[in-house]
Amino acid sequence: MGKKRYWNTEVKNKRWLKEGRGQGRGSNYKPWLTVRDVASEGRSHRIFGHLTNRTHHLLSDLELATFLLLQWRSSTIDIREQFPLDLELTMSLSDRLGIRHPSFQGIAQYMSSDFVVDAKEGGCPRFAIQVKHTEALLNPRTIEKLEIERRYWRDKSIPFYLVTEAQIPSITFDNINLLYNHSSPLEEADFSSLHTYFEIFQAQLENKHSGVFQGSCRLK
Repeated sequence: MGKKRYWNTEVKNKRWLKEGRGQGRGSNYKPWLTVRDVASEGRSHRIFGHLTNRTHHLLSDLELATFLLLQWRSSTIDIREQFPLDLELTMSLSDRLGIRHPSFQGIAQYMSSDFVVDAKEGGCPRFAIQVKHTEALLNPRTIEKLEIERRYWRDKSIPFYLVTEAQIPSITFDNINLLYNHSSPLEEADFSSLHTYFEIFQAQLENKHSGVFQGSCRLK
């Protein structure tokens, strides 16, 4: 199911920050996590983005499907994947909420959003996305970490969306699996037909509400 697992030491965190991970825009952006850094139970992907002119690191089929649909939005300007959240802010939020912050052997771990997207629309120029399989939402610990992330973006007045496989058109996954079955490199794949399904994705994303996660702007 593409569960992501990684643990960093303070030395590695400092090295990644010095390398510029989680920084930059467009072709200069460096994701906090790459496919080589994370143990994933599903397929990981490196795919070239025509909007950013760089290779994106996607850690599951669900992330890939979401990325492809975001890339086909006519208003999308930039897509930054594996975007790190400010560690001091998430730790402060964790204390305020009474939720244990992600850590390993006493070392606080950076949290990340799967996507931060910049767009042309004036009312919603930036939004953040976390993708999860629906079964992962049955885990109370997953919900706790999502709440930290939701509050983080709310405090920055940036809309936050939770996307599950229920919001992704099945044609997207069918095309991904077809490509793998035929051993076609994703960098050369033609996903042009997917834009016709984005309106369905958009409507489901806006209408799929829970008690915690709701969108506040329209994706076009």
